[in-house]
Amino acid sequence: MPAGDPGTVRYVPADAVALVAQRCNATRADVHGVLTYYADLRTQPPAAIPVRLCAAEACQAVGGRELQREWEQACEADQRLAELTGGNEPVFCLGNCALGPAALVGDRLLGHASVERIEAAVGRLREQQGLQEGDRS
Repeated sequence: MPAGDPGTVRYVPADAVALVAQRCNATRADVHGVLTYYADLRTQPPAAIPVRLCAAEACQAVGGRELQREWEQACEADQRLAELTGGNEPVFCLGNCALGPAALVGDRLLGHASVERIEAAVGRLREQQGLQEGDRS
């Protein structure tokens, strides 16, 4: 299911770790380790429209670090944007190396990403999801 579908939890709450451990015949420590090791798993609700910037070498070589700095500045300047997107959730590689720097906005992959393109994608998704100011889910 896409991230915005009703009924999708999108994270494992801390109080569910014991249940998951029991169902998987694993220890709570093992479940916690898996949840905190993998970047795509989370124990807190994600932002309404998460933004993930590629941090791999190919994207860094074509402006990824600069994009990260510029995105951080944009989020510092606009608290609503930061809350809506969660700022930046780095990801090692998005597999879009030829079109770097790459970004993942919600579930949409952007090549040749820039702050302006990311903001435009966030705006489109916000409209599609019917999000109001201050919404996080």
